Amino acid sequence: MRKTAASKLIMFCMSSALLTAQIMNASFIWAAAAPQIKAELDKDKINIADTVKYHINIVVPENIEIKIAPPAEKIGEFKILDFKRKESKGVAGAIDLYYRLMTFETGSLEIPEFKARYRVKGADAWQEVFGPALKITVESLLEPGAQDLKLKPIKPKYGLWQNFMVWLLLGVLLIAAGIWVVFLLRRRRKKEPKKIEIKPAYVIAYEELDRLMRLNLLAQGKLEEYFEILSACIRNYLENRFNLRAPWLSTEEFMLAARESALLNAEHRRLLKNFLELADLVKFARYGSSAREAEESAVAARNFIDQTKEVLAQTQARGK
Repeated sequence: MRKTAASKLIMFCMSSALLTAQIMNASFIWAAAAPQIKAELDKDKINIADTVKYHINIVVPENIEIKIAPPAEKIGEFKILDFKRKESKGVAGAIDLYYRLMTFETGSLEIPEFKARYRVKGADAWQEVFGPALKITVESLLEPGAQDLKLKPIKPKYGLWQNFMVWLLLGVLLIAAGIWVVFLLRRRRKKEPKKIEIKPAYVIAYEELDRLMRLNLLAQGKLEEYFEILSACIRNYLENRFNLRAPWLSTEEFMLAARESALLNAEHRRLLKNFLELADLVKFARYGSSAREAEESAVAARNFIDQTKEVLAQTQARGK
């Protein structure tokens, strides 16, 4: 019985020693497998608004997985201006993180410790590993004791409503500018060419016939002057309307030119010939035409203008 109890005691001690060795060995393996994190700054003292470079170096064993959180906008009191990440592989891989930081705070500031998560490949549990926190001094550009100064808004030397001369000058300038604008507008209007209204040939001829009637030459017995004005009216109309040089041609020369015009038909040429020959008789042969013939000549002249005006309008409409 005593031998059996002793044997059990020996077996129990051996099992406990073996279990303790395994636990210590496992703890050693986990501890040895943890990534190593180093942190450094390129400066330990800067002025406010200056930048500082922050470098993290992580050595990762081959059998370790690691998770690094993406950079936030700030690290402690420092704003991240730039970030780069580089990785190298080997038996022990390396990850380098490069930050460019800036702050507007002053005094002794701390960049907090860097944190990452890791685990042995194939394991379920994640663990945390930390890099060291770093101290840095940020100095103000103000002289010592000037930090407590408070800036006050600049007061104007004179109030706007109190400075009468300023408003008076502005008023004078506005009035001068208004006068200058009016002057320029009037000058521009004077330079603009006046539009000349060109009356149609038939309108001018009608006005000449009306003026002839108002002269009342028939009642005064001035037949020669009457026919001279009437003939000039028709000849000027023909020149303006049909581009026939009627005022400078004799009746025969004019009729020869009229026959070549497609705008005058045979009836128009006949009426025109009779009218011009009658006018020539009165002017040059002293033919004693009656007042009735003279009035009929004026009516014939007006009818001739009416008819040739209509012919020209129809021709232009067909041309369009």
